[in-house]
Amino acid sequence: MKTLHFPKLFALILIIVTFLLALSAPSSGKYLCAGEDATLGCLKDNFDRLHSSNENHFWYILIMAAKEAQQCGPMSETAGFLDLVRFQTSDGEFGKFYSAQIENLCTNRPLCFLEALVKLGLKEQKDVIKRLISPQFVERPSIEAAFTMNGKNPKYRKLVEMYLTESVRME
Repeated sequence: MKTLHFPKLFALILIIVTFLLALSAPSSGKYLCAGEDATLGCLKDNFDRLHSSNENHFWYILIMAAKEAQQCGPMSETAGFLDLVRFQTSDGEFGKFYSAQIENLCTNRPLCFLEALVKLGLKEQKDVIKRLISPQFVERPSIEAAFTMNGKNPKYRKLVEMYLTESVRME
């Protein structure tokens, strides 16, 4: 039986430890936004990487964020969800999901929707409104009603005008 000399034994142990550490370390994106980091903010910061590396976890976070937005809990969460308008996926599934969520939020909770929308930047407001001009899941008159019934409120007047202007332009 051959005995290993100390330097060879040390090198072998080092190789084994390195291999075991490599196996236990998170691979590119697999553990992104895990545990307490499973938040909308983390999803936004790692949108493409998370979508491509761990699609199930991507959808888990997205669905949780959508539920939070639909409940109109902290307005920052609802506004944060609307702000997802900046993102796209190559498969188009995200866009469909996002449209369904904002259309339902707009028609079922119009004040909540407008309060969140007013917190976004002008570009994001316009992008959200453009998505609502040709709704995929809700009848257009329902969306128009959500905007027009709140048109007298000075806080939302600019958004209502933006919607009506964009609506006429798209026809």
